[in-house]
Amino acid sequence: LGGTKTTVISLFNRFCLVNLLDVEIEVISTNKRGFGQNRKPLSIGVNKAPIPWHFDDSGYCRLRPKELGWSFSGLVSMRKKRRDVSLRVRNKLTGKAIIVTIEFNRLNKTPNVLVVIRASRSIPFRLENLTTIPLQFTQPSFFGGFRSRGLEEPTILLPYHKAFYSWDFPDLCKRFILLEKADFEFEDHPSQDRVLARLFFRLFS
Repeated sequence: LGGTKTTVISLFNRFCLVNLLDVEIEVISTNKRGFGQNRKPLSIGVNKAPIPWHFDDSGYCRLRPKELGWSFSGLVSMRKKRRDVSLRVRNKLTGKAIIVTIEFNRLNKTPNVLVVIRASRSIPFRLENLTTIPLQFTQPSFFGGFRSRGLEEPTILLPYHKAFYSWDFPDLCKRFILLEKADFEFEDHPSQDRVLARLFFRLFS
């Protein structure tokens, strides 16, 4: 400073989180393999000031509404150079699902990232069952044929019903959907004749 040889070292949090959903949420971080929980969940109220947050961003983050029955979302990387990412968050008790968009706003001339969590303004997909057969769909855990299973329980789509959809695991699995005839029974290895189609979608920014 001035004529001295003092070196100034500034320490600050890499991320600031803003919750624009209509419910309080929890955010956790994982290791780089996507396992474990590195710390207790961070609670973020509705429409509050940005909350500083720092974690080892070689790992991932997950979020959920802080209410009964909600599961943590799929893994989201904070390192990718993108403006936003959408994903689906599900309540295992009620079957309700919400589509959430996470926006990454990089502040000028600083390494800080303002992360805004909001309800999606535009839903990436709408699945419609126009048949007389109950269907079920899931995002398989790997791209390797009909025997792959999703990391989440399949979603049931009744005849002449529709479901709004975004990827459950945008940064972990291949982006395609396994669509099957619903039999309302759990099988580790569904038979191939139950599989109606394997659909691969891409999200274009």
